[in-house]
Amino acid sequence: MNIAALFRLFVAGIVVGMAALPPSVQACAACFGASDSAMAKGMNMGIFTLLFFITAVLVGLACFAVFIARRTARLAADAPTDSVTSTDISQPTQ
Repeated sequence: MNIAALFRLFVAGIVVGMAALPPSVQACAACFGASDSAMAKGMNMGIFTLLFFITAVLVGLACFAVFIARRTARLAADAPTDSVTSTDISQPTQ
């Protein structure tokens, strides 16, 4: 028996094993249809909490990027401009 046949046999065993499970084991309350249960409400609150924190982190990163861009522009505008360029330095003065 080669590796491919063993893999197919393993996958078939998993599928048959999953089909043999009782319905109460196959899905949680939210997936099984009881959307008003305490488990489904808790899962929804967990999802909203994660979304809140992810959004807060992304907004913080965006604000930091805007801060850095504005600061860079302000520093570039306030920087003194030198009248001496690299071509002026390379030529001898008289």
